[in-house]
Order: sequence, then structure tokens, then C-alpha cells
Amino acid sequence: MTQFTLYRTYFLTLGLMTGVCIISYFLFLGQSIRLDEAQTLWQTGRYPGGILYVVAQDVHVPLYHMMIYFWQLIFGVNIEFVRLFSLLFFVLTIPLVIRLGDEVYESRLISGTGAAIFALSPFMIWYGNEARMYSLLVFLTVLNQYLFVRIRKTGQTQYWIAYGITAILGAYTHYYFGLVLITQGMFYLFHRSDFPERSFRKFVIAAAAVLLSLAPWLLYVRYLGKISNSEPLLHAPGLIDIFNTYVQFIFGIQSVPINTFIVALWPIVMLVWLFAIKKYAGSETIDNRYLLTSIVIPVGVGFVVSIFVRPIFEARYLIFVLPACALLLSALINSAEGIARSILTTILFVSLIVSILVVSLNPNTPTKENYATVATYLDTYANPQDVIIVSAPFTIYPIEYYYQGPVSISTLPLWNQHVTGPIPPFNPDTFPNEVKTVTGSHQRAWLLLSYDQGYEKTIRDYFDNHYRRLELITISPGMTLALYQLRYDTADSVYKDRAQ
Repeated sequence: MTQFTLYRTYFLTLGLMTGVCIISYFLFLGQSIRLDEAQTLWQTGRYPGGILYVVAQDVHVPLYHMMIYFWQLIFGVNIEFVRLFSLLFFVLTIPLVIRLGDEVYESRLISGTGAAIFALSPFMIWYGNEARMYSLLVFLTVLNQYLFVRIRKTGQTQYWIAYGITAILGAYTHYYFGLVLITQGMFYLFHRSDFPERSFRKFVIAAAAVLLSLAPWLLYVRYLGKISNSEPLLHAPGLIDIFNTYVQFIFGIQSVPINTFIVALWPIVMLVWLFAIKKYAGSETIDNRYLLTSIVIPVGVGFVVSIFVRPIFEARYLIFVLPACALLLSALINSAEGIARSILTTILFVSLIVSILVVSLNPNTPTKENYATVATYLDTYANPQDVIIVSAPFTIYPIEYYYQGPVSISTLPLWNQHVTGPIPPFNPDTFPNEVKTVTGSHQRAWLLLSYDQGYEKTIRDYFDNHYRRLELITISPGMTLALYQLRYDTADSVYKDRAQ
């Protein structure tokens, strides 16, 4: 590699990292806390033993939460500072994508373009700025994939050791990291002759190390036996969801009209894809095949399990597929020549920048959860005689993070988050009595519905049929705030005074 190429790579990497930080600061870091982020703060707001206890009752593994605990000791619990932890690993992944691209394609043009696609992906920027484990998961995945490729090429001991360590760390970051290891196992079985001698025994040792290291945690989770109480409500996917997932990886989660337009272009995309694959096939390498496998197998396994076993398909859980998608897309674009390559590259990056602006500025972006606006509204208009009711129950966390007013906050179904135990399921037989308990002698009720667990419509219909609705406000997609008059033994003077 020439000195000029080294300098160019240095400035490319530095420029992408700086650009991501600037975009994140101005467009994403200042946004309202989201439900999952509020849960992160709640889970990590205790001593390490307590963190392990509450995470073991959730659908996650504890490495990220333990790291956040120590991060908060240094920087505090403000959501903006906790998000910086995620941004840090997002930024550190950019040079790793370049290194992985160099190993696979031996082309700085392809690896640099791939890193730029990764860095400018609205999906990655969104979740790379969220106070969750996703950027750490992506970082460990790319590092692990790089080591996997180096093992195939050299078989050197240091790469095996590093590979085993990243596999263990990845397994303790997210359960879905197991799909990365499954993909590598399947790829190795089909390309065993392309790996160094005695690789099979070493992969078995690495797999055993991962399972043995994870065993204490899994036994602890099984001992508590409460993980099923925190499972998210996921729906069985359709075939279109597979294509939609890859679209989201590149262009982000857009509003319904925009997403529908993008998805409608899939026949054209497939034609371009097939043409590019045919053109690129002559220079295809085994490592390029590995990248292709790593974007197909995890998504495919998630889809098949969701259809035949139980729904587990969720795009953000598969975010570790995105870097390989970016590199493959870069390889396909750069398989074109001359003016065609320039046109395709320009169209792609203009589309990425526009998508970033739309995702960040469009109030109808589906992933926006504007709990800050709700809390401000309630701070201004809710009175001590009112009651605030939130559903699903766990949405109480982001509301309590912002709301500083005197009005009591309750949940439906009824749940005391300060008492150990699972969130009670919705029971239509006991629901009317729960409503009476929550409303009590209050004059009005503010009903916030912001995360549908399957019973949101039932709750809304019950209140609409039993009480007079005074207001209905759509705060953000999937989040509504309604005001109901509960009692008629006093005049509506409170509401009238506010209206005036």
C-alpha cells in the first residue's frame, strides 16, 4: 500500500467518523427518549447484582447493561450521554468495515464506498444513536467477521484467540449474535477445504468456549423462569418483509407512503441486482461468498423460525447484517464501469442523504416515540384532580423520565413496577374493575396509548363507550393521547378554563 493510499484511507476514515458525529449531534442525539432507552436507564439504575437480576427477566444478555452501568458512573445518567456510548461504537465500526472490505475485495474503492454506505445508512445512524446494544452488536460482529476471514487466510493463533473472545462477547451482547456463529459454521462446512488444517478442531473448541461461558447465564435465566413475561409482541412476517428489511438497512425506516414507494421498485432493483451479480461473478471470491451468506442466512433463519415456530423476525435485531450489505452493495456498484459507476454512486449517496433528512425531520417516521412532547403537554394541562393512565404498562418508564407534574400515573393493566414480579397480562374479565381502581375519584383521565400489545383497541373502545372524550391528540405514529371526563357531579370548569 503506497503512502498516498494510506493518507487517503486515513482522511476517508476520519471524514466518515466526523460526519457521523455531526449528523448524530444535530439530527438524532436531541430527540425524545424512546421506550427501549427508558428501559435501559431503569435496568441500569441499580447495582450490578440488581442489573443481572432484571436483565435475566428480559429478552437480553447483560454485557451492554454492565458496560452502561460503569459508563454512567463516569458521565451520569442523562440520556444524551448514554447515547454517546452507542455512538462511540458506531463510529469505531467504520474503520473495521474498511478493514473487512480490504480483506474480502482487496480494493480500497470497494471498501471505502462500503464504509460510506454503512456510515450514511439512516437505519444505522438511528440505532447507532439509541441507548441500546445495537451499535455494540454491530461492532463485535464486524470485528468477528474480519477475524473469521483472517483465520481462513492465515490460520494464525492470535486470530483464533481474538475470534473466540469476540464470539463470547458477542454472545453476551445479544442472543441474535448466535446467527452470526451459525452462519460461519454453515459456511465452514461447505468450504472446509479452503480453511487451514485442523480448523475443524479449533472451531469446535471456540464453539465449546462460547457455550461454556454462556451456560451460567442461561442457567440463571432458567432458574428465574421469568423471561417469557418480557417478550415483545412480534407478528409473523410475510415474504415482502424480507425485501423490506434490506430496504430499511439502506434507506432507514420511512413513513408508510415513502416506504411503499421504495418497496414498489423491487422488480427494478432485482433486475439490477441480477445483472450486477452476473457481471461480477467472474471476479467473485470465496470471501465475497461469505459476505453474501452472512446477509442471507440470518434473515432466512429468522423468517423460517417466525413462520414455523414463533415470531422472532425484527429488523433491528438483525442490524448486524447491515455492514455486509453495505460492502456487497459497494461491490455491485463498482462492478459497473466509467460513467455508469459514477451515476449509480451519485444516485445512491444522494438518496442516502435525503433519507437521513427525511427520517430525522419527518414527524411521521414510525420509530419516533415523542414521550418528551407528551410529558410537556401533561405538565402544562393536567391538574391534580386528574389521573394519567398509560398502556402498555412498561411505557410508564419514558413518561416518568420526563414528567415532573403533580398528577398520579397509573397503568392498564394495573402494574407496580417497583414490586418484583412480571407485568400482569391483560384480562378482559377483570379489566372493568381495574379501570374503576385507576380512575377512583378523579375528575378526568389522560389516556396515553403508545405501544400496542394486542389490547390497545379494547382499552380505547372501553373508555370511548363509558366516558365522554374531550380531546384526542396524535403525538407521533402509534402514540395517541386522549382526555376523558370521568365524573359529572361537578361542572367541566377545569376543562373550560384551560380551553379559554
